[in-house]
Amino acid sequence: MGLLSWLFGTSDTDADKLSRLQREMSVKQKDINEWQDYIDASQKEKDEIDREVRRLQSALSKKNVAENRLKDKGL
Repeated sequence: MGLLSWLFGTSDTDADKLSRLQREMSVKQKDINEWQDYIDASQKEKDEIDREVRRLQSALSKKNVAENRLKDKGL
C-alpha cells in the first residue's frame, strides 16, 4: 500500500493493479517493437552493403584474372 493510499484509506484493487501492469507492458512492448524495427532496418542495410561488397570483390577478381591472361599472352 502506497503512502497516499495509506493516508486516504484507499488501496488498489487487483483489477487496478492488473490494469496498470497491462498498460506498462503495452508501453514496454511498443518500445521493444520500435527497437526491433530499427534492428531490422539496420540488418537490411548491412545485408545490402555485404551484397555490394561481394559484387565488387567478384568484379575485381574477374578484372585481375583478365589482366593476368593478357600478361600471359604478352599483350
